[in-house]
Amino acid sequence: MTWSSHRAFRVEILGCPILQQGTQTCWKANNVTEIPTFDIFSTTKTNLGECGKECHGQEKCHGFTFNHESGLCQGHSHSNYLNVTLHPVEGANGSSSSLLFVKQEACP
Repeated sequence: MTWSSHRAFRVEILGCPILQQGTQTCWKANNVTEIPTFDIFSTTKTNLGECGKECHGQEKCHGFTFNHESGLCQGHSHSNYLNVTLHPVEGANGSSSSLLFVKQEACP
């Protein structure tokens, strides 16, 4: 890698948002194809964690997608992603899929 003037390093730490009451939400990432448009919210966030916190804070939000390039964060209800095609993250290929983070019933 090359650099000019100053070296820089960027790190993003992914995790589960934890509320002060001690409850938490755990997410499972899946590659999806043909996800419908958002039906809960659409906003811009600076990172994946902030997008997860946005969905966590809304009772009807059961999944979200986040675009790292644009910062677009979109929340989805359970019924909105029932008919999408899910692919395991490690087994998916192709540029037509995107990551959908879905709330888990219980954290491991």
